[in-house]
Amino acid sequence: MASKHGSARWARAREIREHWLDQPGSIYLGAWTDWLGRPHALTRPGGEHVLLLGPSRSGKGVGCVIPTCLEWPGALLCHDEKTEIYEVTAPYRASLGQVARFAPAEEGTAA
Repeated sequence: MASKHGSARWARAREIREHWLDQPGSIYLGAWTDWLGRPHALTRPGGEHVLLLGPSRSGKGVGCVIPTCLEWPGALLCHDEKTEIYEVTAPYRASLGQVARFAPAEEGTAA
């Protein structure tokens, strides 16, 4: 039974593992620390959609998008109007395979 202030709480390590929220090559959501103080990635496995909301300059790109771009093992399409994510991740992604920058309004990009 929920209290009048709600029943939300942080997930326990066992629950994180049961729900496969610790798999490499997944969508990076954040990090958690176990009882020994060791850091672990909190990830979302599979190709499900993930909606990430937050105000400008709140750390969405650095905290979630860039780690996902660096960890994702397959093909990747990233909407990046300012090219900040492309500039940081393209050199590493190029070591995995072909990288193309698609910017329809700019000459010299993929079309």
